[in-house]
Amino acid sequence: MVKIRNSILLILFIVLSIIVVATEYNNIYEELIATRAVNNHNYISQNDWERLQLVIPYMLEIAVMYNIEPIIFIALIEQESSYKWIYGDSGNSVGFTQLSIEAGWYVKSKYEEELNELGFYNLDFHTPYDLYITPLRTTVLSFFYLIEKYVESGNLATAISKYNGINNDEYVIKFFERYCELHELYFQITKY
Repeated sequence: MVKIRNSILLILFIVLSIIVVATEYNNIYEELIATRAVNNHNYISQNDWERLQLVIPYMLEIAVMYNIEPIIFIALIEQESSYKWIYGDSGNSVGFTQLSIEAGWYVKSKYEEELNELGFYNLDFHTPYDLYITPLRTTVLSFFYLIEKYVESGNLATAISKYNGINNDEYVIKFFERYCELHELYFQITKY
């Protein structure tokens, strides 16, 4: 009986430790985004902030799944929308990461199993508006789209260029400038 109780207490301790660590990481990335937005004079609306807070745990989980640094996803969000949930590309792209319908369909078919593992089962969308009303799903789809471009090319610079849809060196350079600045800020926040 004592062994069972001790085992249960150990499991409870491990679960609580995982929750505390996950919360700490979420808070670090929330602070990174908030600080970066303030430093760059980017206003984040309350609705967009709440959307970003929902995205962060999934961003971290996907980053772990594919051994990709989460700051890459944050740099993508900043590059594409300055942390705003918007329509772009004449209304054909949506959200923090400016996902198009075509890219969403491609990712949906290619990564359906991974999306299901993350709890995304209803992946039916037909218009940019369908993507617009589902910020979490849309952003997660875009993270997988970037991963796919990275897997295809084996090179982050090429993946960023392909994510944007055009070969644009200026876009890629700007992305890496953002990425480096975010990284520096991350080290300041975490004091590493």
